[in-house]
Amino acid sequence: MASKLDRSNREKDIERQKTHKEKEDRRRAKAEEKARNTAAVAPKKVKPEKRRNAASYEVRVSIRTMVYSSLIIIIAFVVIELCLYASSGGWGDINLHLLNIADNTFAFIVGLSAMDALGYLNQVQRRRRNEIRAIIRHNRILEPSIEMFTVRKNILVTSPGKAVDQYATITDFDIWDMSDMYNPSTVPSDAGRSKIDMFSFHLKKVNNAMLKIVEDIDFAFDPDICDAVMKFISATTYGSSALDSLVSYGNTGSSMKKAAIVAMIKEAPRNGTLTDADSNELKSVYILMQMIRDQEDALKTYSAYIADILEKDPDNRKRTARV
Repeated sequence: MASKLDRSNREKDIERQKTHKEKEDRRRAKAEEKARNTAAVAPKKVKPEKRRNAASYEVRVSIRTMVYSSLIIIIAFVVIELCLYASSGGWGDINLHLLNIADNTFAFIVGLSAMDALGYLNQVQRRRRNEIRAIIRHNRILEPSIEMFTVRKNILVTSPGKAVDQYATITDFDIWDMSDMYNPSTVPSDAGRSKIDMFSFHLKKVNNAMLKIVEDIDFAFDPDICDAVMKFISATTYGSSALDSLVSYGNTGSSMKKAAIVAMIKEAPRNGTLTDADSNELKSVYILMQMIRDQEDALKTYSAYIADILEKDPDNRKRTARV
């Protein structure tokens, strides 16, 4: 009896497990089918929301203005034609109408061409004025840096015992005049720093300011100023490695190293060139000299063109007259 009950219970358990497994299989099949259907349906593209900006607003205003102008012209034409019809009792001679249309079309073309020419000239003059103002604005920022750089440059290339012409753009110097480059600068604000160190410091300021000028101004009307600025930048770029090496000898090198470089400078031939140098240190000095000479030529050209612009600018003449 007991064995029959146990067998019946086992069969019921097996039946329940089988039913549960079938339900689980159906649920899993439905889930997989739903996932496939979801993947098959392409997601809807969400259009980005259009943002209003100044450019689109200007376009809408221009189109609206054009439509209004056209409507005004059409209304004026209709009114005039109606007045003509009311006063003369008819539309008039067709040949006269065609002749008037031809004359008005020619007048419109001439007037439109004149307006386009005046508009173009006005636009060119405005661009010219804007470029001049930009050059003058940048020059006001650059001028103090050039003056401080010129002072340090003249101190660097003036031999000991000679009077320094602090504001001379072009200087006549030789390699012997740079023998005291590691001596302290004679400018009170440069206390504790060498001549070549302060020259390098102010050169970087001028070079960065000139890079800013080239980046901000197109120089469509004054390409000569751009050429002068680019000549200064190119000279600085080619001589920067030699200058950095000489500065590093003064900052981190020993006193014996600096003394050796000074001795090389004093022993170098007068009016020598890079080919006369027998050491890398002396070659760096010659490269530095060539860089300074190229920078002087560039600054001389730049100053001449700037003076010409300041002379022609009416706003600057008024400002100078008030002063």
